[in-house]
Amino acid sequence: MSNKTPDRASDFDDIPTYGDDQNTTIYRRAGRVAPQNIEPEPTQVFEREPVDRSAPLASDAPVEPYADQDYAPTGANPAVPAAASTTYQSAEHSEVVATETEVEQAAALGASEGAKRGTIDFGLLLLRVVLAAWLLFDSITVFFGIGGRGLGSLENDFGAYVYPNLLSIAIPTVELAAGVFLLFGLLTPIAAALATVATSFLFLHQVFLANGEAFASAKDTLFFYALLAAISVVVQFTGPGIISLDTSRSWARRPLASSWFFVIAAIAGAIALWWFGAAVNPIQQ
Repeated sequence: MSNKTPDRASDFDDIPTYGDDQNTTIYRRAGRVAPQNIEPEPTQVFEREPVDRSAPLASDAPVEPYADQDYAPTGANPAVPAAASTTYQSAEHSEVVATETEVEQAAALGASEGAKRGTIDFGLLLLRVVLAAWLLFDSITVFFGIGGRGLGSLENDFGAYVYPNLLSIAIPTVELAAGVFLLFGLLTPIAAALATVATSFLFLHQVFLANGEAFASAKDTLFFYALLAAISVVVQFTGPGIISLDTSRSWARRPLASSWFFVIAAIAGAIALWWFGAAVNPIQQ
């Protein structure tokens, strides 16, 4: 028999009974832990330092406006200059630093979206068309014999030179190629260099013809070819503008330093063509 006090006396009764034990609870009988009451800890409060509202902010300082409002960074205050490191202060007094790299990127973004250029591109288009029209007209009249001109007539004009037949074909060919490319604004540095070679050679030819008594009658033609040579150099330095097939090229908006190379190479080419093709002194007959 069990040594505990049973509800019923039996040798096989193993159901225990509990007395008035102080440590015995309903949770211990169920094999569970009694719930505990956990008190919350007191919340720590941080006091914010007082802000002197009367003190001037960094944004209140006098600043210089942009020199050109068109190139101001997108979304920036026009009264704030694009300095190397500019500090702005918001209403919550948090500082935001705009570095020089960010300012340059904003300016480049504004330029890529299309900077205002006024009528400069239309002016460059007219300049190109005028030069290209004359080059095309002069070469086509020679090749097709328009107006009494032709390869034979040009060869007679170059009769005093060493290679008149070669020059009578080379000069109008260079004019034709330069005129076509300048008209469409394609490969403008090379086309302007070819135009400089042709017009410079024809200028030297007019100098040769204008020696002595003939200068008075040939001076207008002489100045005309000098003007054409100057225009070809101008187109080299200005570029074709954005109204051209070169609009995606860097030299369409801002010609590079290579323009000097093309101008010097074109003048040297004209001198070499005269030296080996004409082989005469242009200021003496």
